[in-house]
Amino acid sequence: MNNKIIGLIIVFLYFSNYHFCEILYPNGGMEWLKVRYSIYSLIILLAIEYKKQNIFLEKLFCAIIFNDIYVLLFNNETSYSLNDIYFIAWFTAIQYIKHFYNLYKQWSNY
Repeated sequence: MNNKIIGLIIVFLYFSNYHFCEILYPNGGMEWLKVRYSIYSLIILLAIEYKKQNIFLEKLFCAIIFNDIYVLLFNNETSYSLNDIYFIAWFTAIQYIKHFYNLYKQWSNY
């Protein structure tokens, strides 16, 4: 995705997340906070996409962010469990497999 578009999406989400949460949950509460934290997690993920570096820490952060969004919105959990650690490890491994496969395809074309 183009970096200008990603930057505009980050700015839009950052300045509109409060209003978006108020539209969904006008009375506030825990659901309001879950949506807000999920939007912040999405902003962090987009910021990582803005400047790709393909390092282990970036892949680990992406896995943690995807896990946070899934757990907050769908499972209503606020703490980490062993299943979360498994998900983070598998997601990180899948990202590495995808990266190495793309490198292999790039080298096999030569």
